[in-house]
Amino acid sequence: MARLVREAIGEGFEAVIADHLYMAHYVPPDFPGRRILHLHNVESLMWESHARLMGVVGPLMRWEAGRLRRHELALFPRFHRLLVVCEEEGKAVESLGVPGERVMVVPNVALPDLLRRPPLAPSQGMTVAFLGTLSWPPNEAGLRWFISQCFPILRRLSPGVRLVVGGHNPPPWLRRAARRGEVELLAPLGQEDEERIYQRARALVEPAWGGGGTRVKVLNALARGLPVVTTPRGLQGLDLKPGVHVLVAHSPHEMAVALSRLMVDDQLWRRLSQAGREVVGRLYVPEVALRPLLEALT
Repeated sequence: MARLVREAIGEGFEAVIADHLYMAHYVPPDFPGRRILHLHNVESLMWESHARLMGVVGPLMRWEAGRLRRHELALFPRFHRLLVVCEEEGKAVESLGVPGERVMVVPNVALPDLLRRPPLAPSQGMTVAFLGTLSWPPNEAGLRWFISQCFPILRRLSPGVRLVVGGHNPPPWLRRAARRGEVELLAPLGQEDEERIYQRARALVEPAWGGGGTRVKVLNALARGLPVVTTPRGLQGLDLKPGVHVLVAHSPHEMAVALSRLMVDDQLWRRLSQAGREVVGRLYVPEVALRPLLEALT
């Protein structure tokens, strides 16, 4: 990879963008043009966050976070600009000794195709959806918490409510829950499957307790017009207002109550659906979000 990169950039390129920390070490430090690193997440901090969720393997996660921190500190000085997805991540990079003028925020964006689809109408059923990479530790931890702590309360408040989980690489415990009929599992999840979930769901739940960066699944659901219920961490780095664009819960009971309201309140559903699509179309589309990247290349 390092040889191919060196050969490619020897053909007159004026800038190189490394997409993710794990590509950074392939950029020659002596390349004379602009060197830009898009971090997406601050990996060392994300592994530290994982450690709090992983129980007995937490110390191993913290050890890995320390290794990543040393790797970051060695690589960051090679680059003229470091791109992050939100202000919180930018402050974290600056705390590692990177001057603030070298850090730029390039927000994540929703899939543009979602905004081009017709607006959703409130489903007549009572289905809550969760979408994501199911082997990703923060997703798995959040989903476990929701199924064990929140969903029983929601079923008492809204008898007949269903939970559909869509994604890739589900862990064994989730497959067992699906076989017992506790959840409906769609894995692997194709694009048509995802659209069917958007069509039938009354809400997307994002029980975020770990991880870093910003939640693309939240942006995608809002772009499609599906109301979202999340924890405060699910709003990290996103210019979203609780009660206006999303519903935010601080406890299992609050999350269950918010979802229960969305199962029956069409007026609330339509207000959140419209506001969600509007804010994504205004802030989280490529022509807006990628402007800092163009600035970094000049």
